[in-house]
Amino acid sequence: MKPKFHLITVEGSGPFPIDMLRNNQCWPYETDDSALVQGCNDRMRIVRVKGTLTPNTKRWESFGWRVRESQKTF
Repeated sequence: MKPKFHLITVEGSGPFPIDMLRNNQCWPYETDDSALVQGCNDRMRIVRVKGTLTPNTKRWESFGWRVRESQKTF
């Protein structure tokens, strides 16, 4: 059986909460998303990450980032 993953789309500005990658056991989905993690802190960004856990929405919000979408993939 293939592992299950969550494709999570988050939106925010300011520093990307790198700790959330560890907390949600996730990583940037594609190269473009990786660049956005390290990108400009002063503009709104939409970043996709892929992880093994259901996103902790409240924790993302505590960093000023909002979970826009989460879908389970196989």
